[in-house]
Amino acid sequence: MRAFSLGWLREAGAADRLAALGRGFAPALLLLFAGAEAGVLAAWLPGTLHQWWRAGPLAPGDRPMGDWSVFYDSAKHFTPNGLYNPGLAVIERPLTLLSMAAAYRLYVALAALAVLATAFLAQRYVRSPEAKLAVVLGVVALPEMQFALRGAVLTPFLALGTLAGFLLLERHPARAGACFALLMLKPSFAPLLVLYLLFRRQWRALAVMAGMTAAMSATGFAAMGGGYALTYARLPFDLGASQGGWLSATAQTWQHSWPGVLISAGITPRPALWLELVLLSLVTVSVAWRRTDIETQAAVTALGLLLVTPYAMSYDWGLLAVGGALLLRSRGPARTLVPFLLVGGFAAAVLTQAATPYPPPPPVIGDGSVTWPHATYGFYWSAPFALVAIMALAVTGRRATRGSAHRPLPLRSRVEDVIELEEIGERATREAA
Repeated sequence: MRAFSLGWLREAGAADRLAALGRGFAPALLLLFAGAEAGVLAAWLPGTLHQWWRAGPLAPGDRPMGDWSVFYDSAKHFTPNGLYNPGLAVIERPLTLLSMAAAYRLYVALAALAVLATAFLAQRYVRSPEAKLAVVLGVVALPEMQFALRGAVLTPFLALGTLAGFLLLERHPARAGACFALLMLKPSFAPLLVLYLLFRRQWRALAVMAGMTAAMSATGFAAMGGGYALTYARLPFDLGASQGGWLSATAQTWQHSWPGVLISAGITPRPALWLELVLLSLVTVSVAWRRTDIETQAAVTALGLLLVTPYAMSYDWGLLAVGGALLLRSRGPARTLVPFLLVGGFAAAVLTQAATPYPPPPPVIGDGSVTWPHATYGFYWSAPFALVAIMALAVTGRRATRGSAHRPLPLRSRVEDVIELEEIGERATREAA
């Protein structure tokens, strides 16, 4: 059998037959994956539509529409909303002219359009109808994205702004900075993005992003009162130092940051331990930046945003769609890993969401304080998989020249397009003959 196979491979045209066989299997495999994605969407979409129509509480004992009630009240009364940029209350203020339920439905409808826009940008980097279908479903069917729609949180808009920013960065840095300013509505994502722009020497994008973020913050502080500025500046340090609050097993039972991963594994999220994981993530991202081309660097940054933040809610992992879209755009050695990373990342996201208690379990009252049970439905796979994916990209990626980390994005010239069209025409003529 082996001799026959080797002899067959040596025959003229054997490689072409193998390539044709692969091209024949690829659409079937893509359709199989699309079917799995459609199954996930069928499991989640009815609940999302029901929540949108009902506009009720997300969990027993919750206020109407869950987190949306907090956003709505913050915009209506110009009150602080945790670490969100205070300018968010000013942006959402027009929605308070409607009732809370009507504003919720309009907000979710706009967020759904943002998800579809993200899917549209992502599918532009594949050609076949089967691949386009799989990519669109991969964005829309992410359980984390569906959870973001139900909770009426910012993730769909953050994902669209982040993806648009990376796509515009090399040719239109000022526009990219404006898109990245949208991501700064949740400033916990700022550190790695700022480091990336510094590494890429994208001063114009960094300046526009910083200017727009400062303008949004100043507007929000003016609406809420200038005295809130000092309190807001202390919040990140209070959150980072308090293991009895957000960074412990209270709310982390359904948050997918490294503390949440440790809790899902039955490990106490001690500060030294999860900070070591954050540092490992940062070092891995830095190595990948030095060893990969600029397109892969963008994908690595999108994935890394989720690994070095102080906390990441389940819906924040909808940003996986950004990393996937940027990987589809990549070329060179990293491109060979794209199918594995996309399929594996989608599977990790689905398994992680399945491990998240939904609706959240009722809170436990102890010692006069409200806490959440220290349990999950399983292990959180998304963060470990994202770290392994970045490691794989760092190992496989090799730049052609030492200075290529800072070279501009290669543009595809019209001459190359004409030559490619001529080759296609000649090949079709030979086949017809």
